[in-house]
Amino acid sequence: MRKLTFFFLICASLVMSGCIEKSYIAPIQAVNELDINKFMGTWYEMANSRNSSKTPRAGFTVTFSMNEKGLITVLLKYHEMTLYGPFKESTGKGKWLGPKHPGIIKISFFLNSYGDYHILDIDKDYTRALIFKQNSRNFRILSRVPALSVEDIKYLKEKIRSIGYNPDDLVWIEH
Repeated sequence: MRKLTFFFLICASLVMSGCIEKSYIAPIQAVNELDINKFMGTWYEMANSRNSSKTPRAGFTVTFSMNEKGLITVLLKYHEMTLYGPFKESTGKGKWLGPKHPGIIKISFFLNSYGDYHILDIDKDYTRALIFKQNSRNFRILSRVPALSVEDIKYLKEKIRSIGYNPDDLVWIEH
């Protein structure tokens, strides 16, 4: 009798799980070409679409470096709240997926829990980039210098809008 009851509970759970609306994140196409060596180096994070419950950050930089085995080190440096707030630093690791998926870098800051970071747009001089973390729906705008032109901001906002997200959700970072 217990086995039969357990069986019916499992069946009912499976049927009910099909009735619940599931959130689906449509895949977003990363760039088809990327010179990973040009991408390496220090970037200023100009804006992101982080959850507002996170502590604001200022002076945020991310530095990518690749060793001879192709493993990437990711170094984050920032101040909490304002440029005068406490300084923080965090180191992660990354893997470039290579020529088959040139616009995707897997990055982990905790054990072997990797997130896919999709490079959606990068200019020909590798001076600004739009990054999207697929599973968290988080955008990042990166720049080699701590300022973007009005034209670049307008272009990147339109790019975000064209893939179905609201660029007004971006949080701009003080530098």
